[in-house]
Amino acid sequence: VRCRYVTIRTEVVEGYPDDNLVETICSILSDQPPYPIDLFEKQLKHQHRILGCFAYDNQDLAGYKIGYEPRPRYYESWQGAVSPDYRRQGIAQRLMNAQHKWCEDNNYRIITTVTAVSNNAMLILNLKAGFMISGTLLDRGENHQVLLQKIISEDRT
Repeated sequence: VRCRYVTIRTEVVEGYPDDNLVETICSILSDQPPYPIDLFEKQLKHQHRILGCFAYDNQDLAGYKIGYEPRPRYYESWQGAVSPDYRRQGIAQRLMNAQHKWCEDNNYRIITTVTAVSNNAMLILNLKAGFMISGTLLDRGENHQVLLQKIISEDRT
């Protein structure tokens, strides 16, 4: 296996991504079928304060992290992935850092995320970032999921 050194550029963009970017996001996971674009749109398009954090190698999308505000001062880190060619280079950590900085700068109190029990890399990344496991659930009765939350500011009200 040859090591590939790249310069990654990170962008933080508010709002729903354009159609071309949505198509790329939905196809970035090679270890599972592409995420259905219509489901992506249904889940995300009408959410409040959508934020996308994107990592690029030149013009190629290397990874992304996207979420929204389900209610005031709470942020749902909904979906993210790093392309297999770019894994193990700290890209997921960089995207998470950008997302959390934006949340802090925009006065969010809690960040919530859900990941599969079998996704050890994501569980470890979240735990190292200060998330606490707050529960588990069965996604549509099929996939065991872990719910994690991170308090990023104390409630001042």
